Amino acid sequence: MSGAKRKRKGGLGRAMLVYALVFLILLGAGLFLLQRWLKAYEDASAPSAVNAWIDTLDDEHAFLLAEPSLAHFDSRICPAREIFARYAAPLLHGDLRGVRDEAGCSAENERWILLSGDQIVGSLTLERGENAARGIRPWKVCGEELDFSFLPAESDLTVTVPEGFRVECGGYELDESYVTARRAACPELSYLAGTAQEPPELVTYTVTDRIGETPLRITDGEGREYGADTDFEALLRESILNSCSAQEKAALEDFIDRYCAGYVAFMGCHRDMVVSGYRAIVTLLLPESDLAARAANARNGQLWSHNRRNDLVSVEHRAFIRLSEGEYVCDVCFTVDTLGLSGTTRSENRARVFVCEKDGQLYASDMMRY
Repeated sequence: MSGAKRKRKGGLGRAMLVYALVFLILLGAGLFLLQRWLKAYEDASAPSAVNAWIDTLDDEHAFLLAEPSLAHFDSRICPAREIFARYAAPLLHGDLRGVRDEAGCSAENERWILLSGDQIVGSLTLERGENAARGIRPWKVCGEELDFSFLPAESDLTVTVPEGFRVECGGYELDESYVTARRAACPELSYLAGTAQEPPELVTYTVTDRIGETPLRITDGEGREYGADTDFEALLRESILNSCSAQEKAALEDFIDRYCAGYVAFMGCHRDMVVSGYRAIVTLLLPESDLAARAANARNGQLWSHNRRNDLVSVEHRAFIRLSEGEYVCDVCFTVDTLGLSGTTRSENRARVFVCEKDGQLYASDMMRY
């Protein structure tokens, strides 16, 4: 009896062991299948789809997505690829993550915001896949956008230079499309119009929609470089007013003093002094010039002049300008005391005397009072 009991107990134990093994195998298989299902579910989830998109995003694809949002920048000054590489790509290489937009989600579609730090840089649109795997419809990206329109533009850059100067911004030469204004330079020298010393126009260039450092480079026709803060109008004025050499200036000063003395004496003579006064001035006038003709015509008027005498008090040399080889204009102010019927009066007289060199001598060819 005891042997039979032991035999039954041994059979029961073996059966329990078999059941336990079967249970463990089934449990392991179930757990394995559950793990596989959970893995498939996780892989098919929206966060996994977003993370997979982020992990596979490369710069070339990112640039294609971002390029439209960079179109408001001037691509000539700041090429879109350079802007992307310098300012956009670092945001994508950093802490880029997706955040579910609850307001833009439904059972079939989800919208995720792409963040770099706290900055929104784009969005993804997800939809449910049609093909089910293990009964799971995976989420997949069906729309993608990168938006860098938030990148700040620099303030407008404006510079005014003489016509003919070359202006580069960020290495790009500015053309007529950047010109926003033109005006005459040195209006007080407008009498030089038509001469070799006529001041060129001042041209204003304005650059907008730029980003980052876009340095200006300004050069003249000979390649000399100037700073953007240069007062070009003053530079032109200085160049024109100091166009004579020291030797030319000394000769012109001597000539203009003699010319003013002769001119004042001639314009102050009357009656029997007209002939001698004219002889004194005519030697300083260019023969057959307009000024010589005007002086000759003025002789008859001097016969009836009420002036008794003109005395030259002083001559101020305001400017000596070299127009070309042997041609000059002298800007002078001479003070004259005039003795007339009512006594002596003093006057200031401003004039521009055009002087030319002929056969080694200087002559006045024209005169403009102003």
